[in-house]
Amino acid sequence: MANLGDNNPRAFGDAVSLDAWRTRYDENSGEADLHVNVVFSDGRVGGGIGSPVRFRLQLLRADVHVVRDSASVLKISPSSVLTPNASPIERTAKTSLETEHAGQARLSLGTASSAEFAGGRKHVVRQEVVETGAAAIMKFVSMKTPEGYLFRIEQVPDAPLSGSPWSPSTSVLTMKDPKAPRTNGEPPELRIELRCRREDMHITDIQITENGRNVLVSPNKMLAVEQYINQNY
Repeated sequence: MANLGDNNPRAFGDAVSLDAWRTRYDENSGEADLHVNVVFSDGRVGGGIGSPVRFRLQLLRADVHVVRDSASVLKISPSSVLTPNASPIERTAKTSLETEHAGQARLSLGTASSAEFAGGRKHVVRQEVVETGAAAIMKFVSMKTPEGYLFRIEQVPDAPLSGSPWSPSTSVLTMKDPKAPRTNGEPPELRIELRCRREDMHITDIQITENGRNVLVSPNKMLAVEQYINQNY
C-alpha cells in the first residue's frame, strides 16, 4: 500500500483533513484502488506566532480533485469511479383502530389523529409513519475533468460541511499501470487536491491580534482575513 503524501491543505487550517493512498498494483491485472479520506470540521485558522488575525473557518462546499500524472501513463477506469449510492427514504403509514374503556387504556404507539366517544368507550384511530432507507448528511457528485476526476461535496441541507462524505475503506476509483509488474523504477502517482471557492468559506469569530494592528492594511475584519489568506496562501 502506498501513501500519496501529506495532502492536508494548510490553507484551510484544521477545517478539513485530507489523506490519500492506493493499494499495491495487482501483478496480473495491473490495477490498484485509490482511497481518499476527507474529514470536515469547525476549524481555527491563524493566531500563531506573528499571525495578525485569527478566525473560525467552515467549508460550505469543496471539490476533491484526482489529477492524472503528467504523462497520463496511469489509466482510470470510468466504471470504477465512486458515485452516490444512498438508499432513498421510503415512508409507510400504518393505521389501526383501538378501543379504550373508561379508566383503562391499552398501550399504543403513534400519534392520535382522531377520537370519538360512545357509551363510555373511546375509539382512537392511530397512525404510525415508518421511515426506511439511509438519509445522507452530505451529498457528492463525481465528474470527469480535463485533469482527471473530481468529487464535489455539499452539505444536506445547506450548512457547513461536517464529517466524511464516504468511508475511507471505500475505493473512490481504480487505476491501471500498463507496465505492471515493473521490474525497474516506480510507477507515477496521481495527485489529490482539495479546492474551494472564496464564497464557499464560512468565516466567523474574526479577531485582530496584537501583531496585526500594525501589519494589516484594512481595519475591516473580513477584508483583513482575505488579505491574510491572499498573502499566506
